[in-house]
Order: sequence, then C-alpha cells, then structure tokens
Amino acid sequence: MKFIKRKKLMLSILLVVALVGIGVTVALSFATSNPVENSFEAAEHSTEIEEEVDGLSKTVSVKNVKSSPAYIRIRFEVSPEDAVENYQIESEDTNWINGNDGFWYYTKPVSFNQSTGDIVWSAINPEEIVVDTFDVLVYEESCVATSTKVPVDIDEMQEAFKNADGE
Repeated sequence: MKFIKRKKLMLSILLVVALVGIGVTVALSFATSNPVENSFEAAEHSTEIEEEVDGLSKTVSVKNVKSSPAYIRIRFEVSPEDAVENYQIESEDTNWINGNDGFWYYTKPVSFNQSTGDIVWSAINPEEIVVDTFDVLVYEESCVATSTKVPVDIDEMQEAFKNADGE
C-alpha cells in the first residue's frame, strides 16, 4: 500500500513536470518580440575651407557646417612643388599647432557654424620664386571631436585622426 502511494506521488510529480515543460515550450514557440530599433544617430560633420589670397600670401580658416563638433587639421602644398623654396606658416590664433607630420592642428573642437582662427601661408622671399604662376593648395581633414576639453593636446588630436582613418 505504501509502495502504491509512493508510486502515485512520483507519477504525479513527473506528470506535473512534463506538463510544465510542454507548456513552457509551447509558450516560447508562440512568443514574439518587437524588433529592436537603435535609438542613436551617427554624428554628422562637414567642413568648408574659407580662403583669401593677398599677393603672395593665403589666409585660411575652416568652418564647421554640420551639427557635431569637429577636430580640424590642414596641410599646405605648393604646385608645382619647386615653385617656392622659402615660405612660412603662422597664425595669431594659438589654437593652431604644428603637428610635425605635415599637418597643422586646430586644438579646439570647432562647433556647428563656427570657424577656426586664421592661419596664413606666405612666401618669405618673393624674389626667389622660380615660376610665373603657382598655386598654394589647402588640404583639410576633419573628424568628429571625441573630447570637449579645451585645448586638446596634439597627441590626442593625432590619435583621433588615426582612429577616424581606422588605423
């Protein structure tokens, strides 16, 4: 008698476990969830070069025309390459720093609708210019600012551009 009661109890427990397992399996197979939507937007940035030529000098600034703050760097190139041997690049704005990698970095993040300070390329000895016409090309790059501290040091800026390039 005791054996039959124990057997009934074990079968009852096994039946409950089986029913719960089947119920959970059926419930999970019919369960649906809504698709997950990203709630963030990628940062946008875009810049425009503003140039003014006065004789043998070129004054340049860069304007941020999109919403995200941006780091800016520029490089000057003379074309043809050997047209001008002696030139200087300088700025009264102390945020322009020579990165010693061919670029000049603006160490303050540039906000939407704001411009960098001016930086000036100029020929030092105009009498040494070896061709009648030449161009001073301005190459500019920008990336989304990854820090809001001011000023950003040159190593942080170079690292931000490396990360933007995927290096």
